[in-house]
Amino acid sequence: MEHSVIINRPLKGVFEYLADIEKQVEWRSGAVEAKKTSEGPLAVGSTGWEVLQFLGRKMEITFEVTDYQPDKLLAFRNTSGPMALRSRLTFEEVPGGTRVVFTIEGEPGGLFKLGGPILRRIARRRIEADCSNLKDLLEARGQG
Repeated sequence: MEHSVIINRPLKGVFEYLADIEKQVEWRSGAVEAKKTSEGPLAVGSTGWEVLQFLGRKMEITFEVTDYQPDKLLAFRNTSGPMALRSRLTFEEVPGGTRVVFTIEGEPGGLFKLGGPILRRIARRRIEADCSNLKDLLEARGQG
């Protein structure tokens, strides 16, 4: 699934905000806690951990950065958790701001496998709401 948002802020600031793993709890619904678990600046191979609240359940997920191109691309894959997910954020400068395209691919596992179509609808609504939250937050703060 894919969703894009235009944020009326400069690309560099938007990228830096989204590359800060711990900021996820500020804009992602269901994100309870998030942190980078590897040393050094974010790069390919960096790792992180997050706790998400989804459908009334708390889930711990670990992930790895699979691609990192400053001001252009961030990509992650889950290394543990109930779903095998890959996510990618691409950044593009547009008149007046930045377009961020969120792409998520994956397959639900365990009990989540039974509710595939329903989960996709819930996830899509959540991503749309998260993009709206992100836009509102960064534009109100003048982030970037």
